[in-house]
Amino acid sequence: MKTIFQTPSFPSPCSTTGPKDGAAVRSVRRLLCALFMGGVAVLLPACSGPPPGPDLVETTCVCIDQCNANAKLRLGGVVCTDASIPDNITEATKSLCSGKETIGFNICKITGCSAQAPIVTAHGCPADNGEFKSGDFGQTIANAVAPSTVKISGSDIHAFTIEPEAFLAQTTQDGSTLSFTFLQASLGTANFTSDGIFGDDDHTIADGKLYGAPFTTALAADGKFSLPPDANFFITGKIDGDRVALTLKSPNLSGVYNETAGIFTLVGMVKAVGADINIAVDLVFKFANRPPRAVAGPDQTVECTASNRTGTASLSGAASFDPDGSADLAH
Repeated sequence: MKTIFQTPSFPSPCSTTGPKDGAAVRSVRRLLCALFMGGVAVLLPACSGPPPGPDLVETTCVCIDQCNANAKLRLGGVVCTDASIPDNITEATKSLCSGKETIGFNICKITGCSAQAPIVTAHGCPADNGEFKSGDFGQTIANAVAPSTVKISGSDIHAFTIEPEAFLAQTTQDGSTLSFTFLQASLGTANFTSDGIFGDDDHTIADGKLYGAPFTTALAADGKFSLPPDANFFITGKIDGDRVALTLKSPNLSGVYNETAGIFTLVGMVKAVGADINIAVDLVFKFANRPPRAVAGPDQTVECTASNRTGTASLSGAASFDPDGSADLAH
């Protein structure tokens, strides 16, 4: 159940269903939420994390959402480490899940986050991106829909286009700030030709995936945004059976973000490091879940009595709403 608190007409900081670890703005929002409710909340310190390495570790953290009748909250995450050492895999899953919990009093919390069995992809991370980590919490969940495409080109490869099997984006809008907290795409299998680093021949790329580390950018009044120049991505897949992973840098990506309309776009290009390969995306995302909107009513002027200098203001959350439907909304 999503719960509306009596606040002015903007997404309530208490309307989230979990924290976003590793970002000061989310810590502040969580603390403000706790103060608003008369309690104190802090993010549970995450483990220091595993040492960097070439192997990709993916897991899902299953947490208890006390703000939602103890419902189970599933949050994904990925991290690069040296999976040849079993303790590193354990440390990787702990570091991803522990940072999603909150502690405090007089508040509902995200707690009891446990890691599901991890998926380990040997050499799934680029050699120059071994410290990669992603999987922060976002208030919204969106999925790419048709006619979204990913086009791969460059002097090392002949251009070909992929329609993503899946492309998940989690975001949080905080006024004029937009945070992308988790980006993960499944690109499936495709055939291509090349005359560069892969040789002059026909090739097959299978199990193609793309990941993006969390980043924050400015959001204009008209919904336009551009990715920061240090945004970090990588792509991985099996080319003719051999695992290849490339870091993607120098993004020239922008879009229009509109939670009210239920969609946002992401268009532009990123470049591979160590190869003359460009990846152009033309993506349309449709929101699957958005935070509720708390509306406490119009502005009021309240006169104080002369005797005790106090006055009474009446607020109503009746106009509050959930853009995804009111079936699970409580006032």
